[in-house]
Amino acid sequence: SMEYGHHARPDSKRPLDEGSPAAAGLTSKKANEALTRNRELTTVLVKNLPKSYNQNKVYKYFKHCGPIIHVDVADSLKKNFRFARIEFARYDGALAAITKTHKVVGQNEIIVSHLTECTLWMTNFPPSYTQRNIRDLLQDINVVALSIRLPSLRFNTSRRFAYIDVTSKEDARYCVEKLNGLKIEGYTLVTKVSNPLEKSKRTDSATLEGREIMIRNLSTELLDENLLRESFEGFGSIEKINIPAGQKEHSFNNCCAFMVFENKDSAERALQMNRSLLGNREISVSLADKKP
Repeated sequence: SMEYGHHARPDSKRPLDEGSPAAAGLTSKKANEALTRNRELTTVLVKNLPKSYNQNKVYKYFKHCGPIIHVDVADSLKKNFRFARIEFARYDGALAAITKTHKVVGQNEIIVSHLTECTLWMTNFPPSYTQRNIRDLLQDINVVALSIRLPSLRFNTSRRFAYIDVTSKEDARYCVEKLNGLKIEGYTLVTKVSNPLEKSKRTDSATLEGREIMIRNLSTELLDENLLRESFEGFGSIEKINIPAGQKEHSFNNCCAFMVFENKDSAERALQMNRSLLGNREISVSLADKKP
């Protein structure tokens, strides 16, 4: 459900760097199975392609490496060469492509590397923003956007975020420095470097999956992780409990806590606690809001 834009990125001359799955002891077969989860393992950046290389030419040049899901091309800032971002269906496709580094294409010696640490996660841009606006935003600070992926709004118009691939980790960090917190039309832009290799999922994934509950009307005495765990663990495995800071100090009368279960069914069963007594309080229990 992602739409694609453009982008790419380069790295070391060695085919594998320390952060690579092979270095991490991942066999090619294992990595191929993990690939659907880890775009970083299957995506390469090609630098220094001739200016005449469009998506079609890039596809033809690399297709024998393995099945290709998507190709993006983007001009370098001075428009003297092109970048390509190639997403393969499998890890071994990406590895085969990396062996082409230093090959001469036209008059140009190309560099091919894994596209890592080059992905930005951006949110809270104005609702009217399109890929074009995001690309211009980066161009204004002299950064090439290789690919801009926005979630399909067919399913959920409130999820306003984008994944953007740039062409180096330096550029990614520079974007965060320049764009995180930038005010545009009354919206404060959020820009972070995304690391798809970190197994931790997006922080709001539990909420979006309906595994998180919100417990309200707690007294400060009931704001106790152990007590809450004991009261709710009968419904299923609890992944984590989050007690927003500052409530005890302000001795709020109506405190709240969030609880994430390992699965959705447990969270739904826990809703039975709504309007039940905990200590001497009638608590309110609901699924956490799916905020954009």
